[in-house]
Amino acid sequence: MTTCADDTGREMPVRGKARVFFSSNPPGSPAVCDDETAVLSPDGKRVSCAVKGTAILVTEFASGATVLHAPFEPRYSTGERYPEWPLESRWSPDSRMLLIGNLGEHSGSSDHSRAYFLLDLLSGQWTAAFTGTDVVWLSSRLIVYVTPRGLSPFFDTARSVWTAHLTAYDPVTHDSRAITSGLSNDFDVAGCGTQPQRVVR
Repeated sequence: MTTCADDTGREMPVRGKARVFFSSNPPGSPAVCDDETAVLSPDGKRVSCAVKGTAILVTEFASGATVLHAPFEPRYSTGERYPEWPLESRWSPDSRMLLIGNLGEHSGSSDHSRAYFLLDLLSGQWTAAFTGTDVVWLSSRLIVYVTPRGLSPFFDTARSVWTAHLTAYDPVTHDSRAITSGLSNDFDVAGCGTQPQRVVR
């Protein structure tokens, strides 16, 4: 079932999901941007993109001037660097922060989870946030994401079923709280009435 979350994090069923547009980066975007990674900020003033899977570049949309070039510093729990995979960028609604996703430490053919990190545009500081398979940033204090799937006992039987849950994350306090639990198997989430962030064409 496709669900959406309102600005309180309450889950609601919806028909369909907000479309995400993929496009090659436009001729006017920085040449160093990885293909299909340029994303316009909600206020329309800045563009973020990944650079060789190793950094995030933020530029002014009108002038192309560099605002921030932030090397991707997070590492696996083993201390190893993340592979140079394409980085996914999502803007905060106030255009002040970015949520950056990279393939998670335990990702594989049956687990497409991403490790997400917050990037503060003023300080350039990275903060580990959570691991999830889908995410929507609803307000300055609320991100809703879907947890990686796992096996849960099926009531009082010897069987197990796949489950995944919606979780609310506060990017200011870095606290998380479950929205769904038990035998729910949520696999995507969208904001009710919100528009998808625009990939620059």
